[in-house]
Amino acid sequence: MSKIWRIRESGLRYAPVFVVDSSVALATVLPESRSVEARQLFRRAEKEEIGLVVPDLFWYEVANALRYRLAGQREEVAVDLRLLAEAPLATFPLDPVDMASVADTALAEDLTVYDAAYLVMAQQMGSSVITEDQKLLTAAGGRFSRSLREIGL
Repeated sequence: MSKIWRIRESGLRYAPVFVVDSSVALATVLPESRSVEARQLFRRAEKEEIGLVVPDLFWYEVANALRYRLAGQREEVAVDLRLLAEAPLATFPLDPVDMASVADTALAEDLTVYDAAYLVMAQQMGSSVITEDQKLLTAAGGRFSRSLREIGL
């Protein structure tokens, strides 16, 4: 598992890092079956007990999902996007070399390019994707993915 180093008043320590997908992030701002667990996960990241990372395409996927889920509610979409922008998420870009691997994974696993990006990022980091997307959980085969329930929240 990938770790990040944190400098705290008590000294240097490390925290496990997870890739979080849009299904989990959206559950922090929308009523979902695992909203309580998703918010607990984000609180743990705020306390620096864990690190949460996303690929840069995450923001497009989240904005698109909110646009359709909250159709016609422009202010609510804007509020939810601001809340997520303030969340403890580190964003990392995918370069063109990564995108070739993402496209290959998407084709091999019958995933969307969005979902394949989370999986490739987790594989490259030696970490796991935290997701509520059953297709992504199945494609990752448990090696690189976990549901909110599986991480014990």
